[in-house]
Amino acid sequence: MMKMSNFRWKVAWLIFIVSFVSYMDRVNLSVATPVIMKEYGFDKIDMGLIQSFFFAGYALMQVPGGMMAEKFGHRITGSLAVIWWSVFTALTAVAKGKFSFAAVRFLFGMGEGPIYPAFAIAIFRWFNKKEKGNASSFLLNGSFFGASNRAGFDCCIDVYSWLENGFLIFGIVGILMAWVWHKYVPENPAESPYVNEAELAHINEGRTDVPIVKKKLLRGVNYLLLYSFGLLVCSISSPIILCSYFWHGCRFI
Repeated sequence: MMKMSNFRWKVAWLIFIVSFVSYMDRVNLSVATPVIMKEYGFDKIDMGLIQSFFFAGYALMQVPGGMMAEKFGHRITGSLAVIWWSVFTALTAVAKGKFSFAAVRFLFGMGEGPIYPAFAIAIFRWFNKKEKGNASSFLLNGSFFGASNRAGFDCCIDVYSWLENGFLIFGIVGILMAWVWHKYVPENPAESPYVNEAELAHINEGRTDVPIVKKKLLRGVNYLLLYSFGLLVCSISSPIILCSYFWHGCRFI
């Protein structure tokens, strides 16, 4: 009897690592906030506004990100999302004013939007139906560890005084992760040379949807309503944030 390979769990660890890097990239600006405030003369209101632009971009791309993952698959969507946010993580190093910081963080947030829908599809396709809970824990733990473990970025700032280099390093790491994801996690486990027949049979055990097919971009009423609601929230909250910002006598330059 053929011994089953376990490459799917290497995929789970890769999901953990990418999720870890994703959350490290999210919190690195918070870690660098005291240095940025001192270097550029920003106050807490300025930094709060800059941080809010990330969430605006992130919220804006949640539903479209899921639709992209459905249409193009987790391999392409995940790789492009990681490259996109990594580029804008690195570009944070060259931002100089409030507008450039806000624009970079907004575009960075848009890049992070599609990654978790892509991970969800990857977990569905790569794991036996009884293993999906365990596989999902790799995704969640990567997020939690990334949000709480800021030692790497702290080291770049506190020990080496590398504010710009810290963003560049994490940008390069993200691009490397995107390459690894694209190379080793195809849409169908059957396409992977590292998955033998025994593991493939285990993954597909009990499935009624083994064939992987490209789905048309969903345009259902529910998706339209959900996305419209998100845009409505953004359209209401963003002016409120900006009005509050200018009410305190701050200038967005």
